[in-house]
Amino acid sequence: MQSAERIIKYELNGETYWLNYSARASQRLINTSKDLGYESIGEFLSDNDGERAVENTCHAAAIMIEQGALYKQEIEKIEAPVISAKTLDVLLTLEQFDELSLAVVQAMVAGARREVEATAPPKKETAAGTK
Repeated sequence: MQSAERIIKYELNGETYWLNYSARASQRLINTSKDLGYESIGEFLSDNDGERAVENTCHAAAIMIEQGALYKQEIEKIEAPVISAKTLDVLLTLEQFDELSLAVVQAMVAGARREVEATAPPKKETAAGTK
């Protein structure tokens, strides 16, 4: 897969960030969700309690942006910025928050699709041919 399919581009105040829902990002979000008393990442991200919704989305985005920057650095050999959840929380307007929420969901879909493709079992070869 190319970068455009693997990670999601998000622009904020003239800076471009890349969200990557990697296995590490998934595990960190699972742990964070459980630490905060949520049953799942879905519940964590769908909490509509205004302030909590912003905090949770910013936290998820910061984790994925960190993984996106690592992808850019390690795979594409280019530098990419990171941003903390706290900084996102301070900078975002309502419109930007909606755009960030969408980018988080898009990154999760791209990451989930990648996991399914990566885990397809290999075909077994037999004396009669491929099964």
